Amino acid sequence: MATLKINKLISIESNPSNTILETMEQAGLLPEYNCRDGHCGACRCKLESGEVEYVGFAMAYTQSDEILPCIC
Repeated sequence: MATLKINKLISIESNPSNTILETMEQAGLLPEYNCRDGHCGACRCKLESGEVEYVGFAMAYTQSDEILPCIC
């Protein structure tokens, strides 16, 4: 299992079968989101380190240091 660090304050163990967005919600966090499928970009956030694997195609524009937690 991977460990997610949110704002350098919160550490969450990630279930590989869930998206990062789902993992954050299950931990009781209230992340910003809208479409849940990579189209709107509302959940866009910065990736400080590590790698993510997308489970869908990102339609929303992201910078090289940004990810869409709803599809990774």
